[in-house]
Amino acid sequence: MTGVDPTTILFLDIETVPLTARFGDLPPGLQAHWLKPYHRRGQTDSTAAAEYEAGAIKAEFGRVLCVAMGMLSYTDAGTPQLTV
Repeated sequence: MTGVDPTTILFLDIETVPLTARFGDLPPGLQAHWLKPYHRRGQTDSTAAAEYEAGAIKAEFGRVLCVAMGMLSYTDAGTPQLTV
């Protein structure tokens, strides 16, 4: 990122978790929605259920746990510091 002042960048970190602890705990409509892409690729329901833990990265299957943001700045001595 040549030419960009790092103190003008806002850093965001969004942590998510799956909507439910287990695939089987999802409402039936959401289970069917989760299975659609797996069925299109010819994968089994057990594969789809096993991969449910990654559901947190998909908006409709995850919920936000926390959001953090920070910015870089410089001390009077010129040392960079992160402000969260």
